[in-house]
Parts: sequence; C-alpha cells; structure tokens
Amino acid sequence: VTDAVSLESFDAAPSISDELVAWLDAAYPERCIQRGDAVEDAHRRAGARDVIERLQAVMAWQRSNN
Repeated sequence: VTDAVSLESFDAAPSISDELVAWLDAAYPERCIQRGDAVEDAHRRAGARDVIERLQAVMAWQRSNN
C-alpha cells in the first residue's frame, strides 16, 4: 500500500481517527465486481478501498512509530 506514498510521508500525516476508518471500512467493504455492475462503479469502489487501505497503513505505521 506504499507504492504512491513513501513511508517518509507517513510521518507528516495527521492523526487518523479509528472510528472514521472503521466507518469507511464498513461503508465500502472489499468485494469483487458483481454480474450487472458497471465497470465505472467497480473502479469507484476500488478507489474507495485504496484510500481506506492507505489510511489503515498510515494508522499502523503511526502506532508502531509513536
């Protein structure tokens, strides 16, 4: 999850709320494209998941480095 964001930039990230990430994780669960889904919708969901996974990575990094 660090391909576009270096670990050094994690240090500059603001504190991230556990509650917010948990809410986003529940609102945008991981799932495969379903029959009948528009490709655009699948890409949007994938983008949302990417952001959530990056937030989770930053939170984990911040916890292990504080």
